[in-house]
Amino acid sequence: MVIDVGRDRVLAYRAAAQELARTGTEPESLRVFRLGVQDNQSGAAVLALAARCSGTFTSDDVFDGGRTVRTWSVRGAPHLHGRAELPGLATALWPLDDGDAETRLGSSGRAVRKAGVSGTEAFRLVAAAMRDTVTEPMTKGDASAGVSRRVPDALKYDCRTCGATHVYGSLFQNAALAAGILLDPRASGTVLLPDSEAGSIPGEARGTDELIRAYLRLHGPATPETVADFFGTRADRIRRVWPEGLTEVRVAGSAAWLDDSGTEELRSAPPFEEVRLLPPTDPFLQARDRSLLLPDESRRKELWKSLNSPGAVFARGEILGTWRLRGAGRKRSELRTSWFEGAPDSELRSAVEREAERVREVNGVEEVRVVFEE
Repeated sequence: MVIDVGRDRVLAYRAAAQELARTGTEPESLRVFRLGVQDNQSGAAVLALAARCSGTFTSDDVFDGGRTVRTWSVRGAPHLHGRAELPGLATALWPLDDGDAETRLGSSGRAVRKAGVSGTEAFRLVAAAMRDTVTEPMTKGDASAGVSRRVPDALKYDCRTCGATHVYGSLFQNAALAAGILLDPRASGTVLLPDSEAGSIPGEARGTDELIRAYLRLHGPATPETVADFFGTRADRIRRVWPEGLTEVRVAGSAAWLDDSGTEELRSAPPFEEVRLLPPTDPFLQARDRSLLLPDESRRKELWKSLNSPGAVFARGEILGTWRLRGAGRKRSELRTSWFEGAPDSELRSAVEREAERVREVNGVEEVRVVFEE
C-alpha cells in the first residue's frame, strides 16, 4: 500500500505526533523524549517541553526528582532524556561498525583511521577513559585533560590555542553516553557528572532500528537519507538496520516512509491552527527535510543559521516568522518577533503574546515585552 499526501498533511501529522496541541501533562511522558530534546545553555529544551505540556513549570521542576537528565547523545549534542531511557539509548546509538563510527566523528574520524585505530575501538577506549576519569563532578576541561592522559596518542591532537594535547572533541562527546556521563543541568558552565545507574559500555549496537522507527513516528514520512543526517551518519549504514513494518508515503510525488502505527494519524490529524514559539533546538525543527518545513530558501537561511539561530513562530500550520529573546536572565525581557509576510493580524498578535507569557513563566522573569517586526 502506498499513501499519497501533500505537504500540509505531513506538517499536520508531525504537529500531532509531537503533541504541539499540548496534549501532554508531564514533561517526562512526552513522545519527543524517545529521541531526546536538544538543549543548550540558554534552556531551550525546557521551552520545547512547555510548548507541548498543558501545565506550567520551570527548569528546576523539570530536573527535580532525577527522572529527566541532560547528557551528550545524538550527534554528540546535549539533549534532555528520561533517565529510564539511557541504557537502551546508549546501545542504540553505539556505532554500527567502524565506518559508521568514523563518519560520526567527521574529520576526527579520518584522523583516527589514518593513525591506525578502528572507529569502534576509538569509541570504546574513550568511553572507558571517561568512566575512569569522571568519578565526581568535574568541569569539561578537567575531564578532557584526564581522559587525554588515559588514551593513545592516535586519539588526541595538539591544540595551538592553549599549547596542550586534547582528546578529539567529537569523540569525547559522542562516547559520553556509553560512558555513563551526565551533564549538570544547573551549572553555569559544562560540568560532567558520573551516572551511578549506568550500565556497561556496549559491545555492539542493538535497537538502532527502533530508534529509526522513533524518528519516523515523530518526523515521518522520511527517507534513509534524512534519517542518516539526523543521526550524523550515512544512508548506506541506516539502510542496513532499516526497520520492518513501514508504509511507503508519496509526499508531493517523492517516496518516503512512515511507521505503520502512524498511517491513521497521517490521514486524520487536524490542521494545526494554534500558535507556538518554538525554541531554536525544538524537536519540530530538527527534522532534516528542511525544504518541506520551510520551502523558501531565503527564509530557511534566516531560521537555520550555523550560529545563534532564532526560534520559529509556528502558527496556523506554517512557520510564519522567527523570534529572539533578549534579557532572559533579567527581571524584564524582550521577545522580538520577525515576520516573513508583513505584520500579523490582531488575533495572531494576541496569541503570540499569550505564548510569550509562557516563555516568561518558564524563564522565571517578572515581565516580557513583545515586539512585532515585519
